[in-house]
Amino acid sequence: MASVSGTSEIHSVILNMNQNYSNNTGSSFSQIVNKQIELKPNTLVALYTGNLIRKPIVIEEDMILDIIFESVFPTFEQATVATTSQSTDIQSSVPQALSVNIVKGYYSKMTFARYLCDLANASLSNPGYEGIGTNVFPKSGGAEMVLRVPYRLHFEAKDGNVWLGLRYTPLTVDSNVNDYTWRSSFEDLDDNCNTSNGVTVVENGSRLIMESASKIDSYEHFTLSNNPIKPLCYSHLTDKDALPGDCGWSSFNYNLDPIGALASPQLIEMTYALDSTYFSSRYCDILYGPPAPPTIRLVDANEKPFVPNVLIGAYVATNYSNAVAAEITSHTVTFYINSNLRSISTTDYNTAITDRNRIFDTNVGYTCAEIDLLEYDIRSLYNYMAFECYAVDIPSYDGTNPNVDNGEAEANREYYFRWYIKSPYSNDGSLTCLYDSKHQGINIPKSVVETGYMFQALPNVDDGGNHEVSGGLCPQFFFKNCSTDFKVSNPKVNTIVNYQNQDDYFNYNAGISAISFNPTDENSAQGVATVPGSKNVSSLENILGIAQNRVKSLDEQTLLYPNMYPSNKDMSGITQLGSDMMRYNIEVNLPIKAYNTTEESANDIGQQRTIVYNTNMAVENDNNPTLGLINKSLEPNNIKYLSLNNPEPLKLNTLDIKIRRAKTNELADEITDASVELLFVSEETKK
Repeated sequence: MASVSGTSEIHSVILNMNQNYSNNTGSSFSQIVNKQIELKPNTLVALYTGNLIRKPIVIEEDMILDIIFESVFPTFEQATVATTSQSTDIQSSVPQALSVNIVKGYYSKMTFARYLCDLANASLSNPGYEGIGTNVFPKSGGAEMVLRVPYRLHFEAKDGNVWLGLRYTPLTVDSNVNDYTWRSSFEDLDDNCNTSNGVTVVENGSRLIMESASKIDSYEHFTLSNNPIKPLCYSHLTDKDALPGDCGWSSFNYNLDPIGALASPQLIEMTYALDSTYFSSRYCDILYGPPAPPTIRLVDANEKPFVPNVLIGAYVATNYSNAVAAEITSHTVTFYINSNLRSISTTDYNTAITDRNRIFDTNVGYTCAEIDLLEYDIRSLYNYMAFECYAVDIPSYDGTNPNVDNGEAEANREYYFRWYIKSPYSNDGSLTCLYDSKHQGINIPKSVVETGYMFQALPNVDDGGNHEVSGGLCPQFFFKNCSTDFKVSNPKVNTIVNYQNQDDYFNYNAGISAISFNPTDENSAQGVATVPGSKNVSSLENILGIAQNRVKSLDEQTLLYPNMYPSNKDMSGITQLGSDMMRYNIEVNLPIKAYNTTEESANDIGQQRTIVYNTNMAVENDNNPTLGLINKSLEPNNIKYLSLNNPEPLKLNTLDIKIRRAKTNELADEITDASVELLFVSEETKK
């Protein structure tokens, strides 16, 4: 590198791209000088300062991106316990990855996110990810169960950032009637269980209305849903940014209004429960006739009531006076759980009756809370109650990464539950949380919730394993002393399966607990064989956040959780979109030669270029990038002078600037504007 003496003569030349002149572009432009530039012998040149404006994202060549589903339900462990052909068929039918081909070019962050979402979602909406046949027939005489991958690539822009990732998207059965998306079904399955006993279910458009056929002094009248609540939900119904699909929830309305006068005071009892047909098959087996469900006593609640022995329950008790126009004198709800709930593991879902029944070998239930609903302005008509099940990741004690067990990437996941109430008489109609089990440290083992993915795949142990039942948490209703005046309506659930009434089949939403973005080379097993793979995936890794965001790792890949948004965006399936870290060479048409080794095979031994400057990375800190363009200032810390080695003076009418990608020598088309300031130094003429 040449040096500058104290007697040097320094001249500055500023060159700006003029897009109105000739064919000038941001990466290649000429500057005509009004007066011919005369360079003295042995002149030195250096880049003093400059500025580049460019698109944030540059894809240098066509690239394959694999979106790998790291953990798909049902898991290997669940399928082994089930030991049925149904579980094998479900497990083998769910795709394990999605591949898209990203075309080379330069993009703003917004256009890149939209482009990538369009590519991925077009595939996720096609056969292979949507409408997958299973050879499983859960309903006698019905059509086969159809699988889908219920995720779509999603992006959002906020505060100068773009976030990108998979997000759970429930099936819309009828786009004109949104309630159909969440409606709970009460269909007799091919499981040797009686779904409904003594309960009338009336369809009213997208709504269902249920009532006890007659008044009886037992819980003999019940109805069982076959829709397991969706696991892997981390958000709450009260989160302002949460969509219904982000929450594991079930809800219903109920009507307390009695018709006419009552001869004597009456107590009406209804229990809303969360249970599975795996456990319910103990009392609803058609082979032996459906007796009243087994009951347990809530000894630590007022009146010490007997309630159905289920996994989780909400016991609603309403007392009426015997006036001409009967009045409600008390209205309470008691939340309770089976005393053995927290000891259930995956191994309890096997083919032994004794192993299943030991969960219910108890005479008492655990009372979580007892609430006076009259204090919440509850009246007689159309009250709304909701149950919510949400996941919490518990860090391991040694701080290690998630366990990888039988192909499942999982944290120490626990589930908790909430109960909400909403009265039509409240001022704003908002939900009020009545109870949160996390406040009492009452968690649900993940096996209880996630065995819902074993829909119609667990052997019914009551009939010798000839039929299959389901796990998970399904909505159930039990009526006692209820006439047709007491009605339950519009039961809804965000569920693993949806019943397609018009086509008589069940739609199964596959579960994914973790995904990773994996840019691949041309030898990738996941890549599309007909599309050349990328020779250098580092830039795409950085764009997708693999090289920069806070991550958990599995096989050194970024691990994202598509069901966690929006409660924890940093660790969810929504990852901050980054920019590439490309470097550039700035060339001027001067007699300067510099060696440039590139990745192109034709130049891999080095090529002489007229390079005066090699930039730093275009994006050195991408914590808060712009959405549209990046403004990169060129300010060398140490000015590096290069000698032209011209023994004779040089005269120039124009100066041509070219900006090339340092790795490939390709013109940097993504540069939309540029300017540089050059310093020319020569020794002063001695007098």
